Amino acid sequence: VSDADILKDAEAAFVRAGSNPLDYYYLGEVILHPDWRGKGLVKKILQMNEVFALENGFSKMCLSVVIRDKFDPRKPQNYRSSDHVWEKAGYLKKDIFIDYH
Repeated sequence: VSDADILKDAEAAFVRAGSNPLDYYYLGEVILHPDWRGKGLVKKILQMNEVFALENGFSKMCLSVVIRDKFDPRKPQNYRSSDHVWEKAGYLKKDIFIDYH
């Protein structure tokens, strides 16, 4: 649970999905410069956050991933989904969607 304006709808989204938001350690997007991708850094970042989450009493961890419509002008021209990165690290996609304002 956060008092940040950008996450004001997050608690309700978890509850609607049948999850207790207090069980989750929330990690915003992991964004790496293209020169640093493919070097195992995301795996290391996730592992470090997982250890921190467990040490601080969280039983679950979730990642935030921005989803943009295919015609959204803010979507990078050469966009590639990063789903394979999260799946390789053992994360599952859930039907929890939060509208950022």
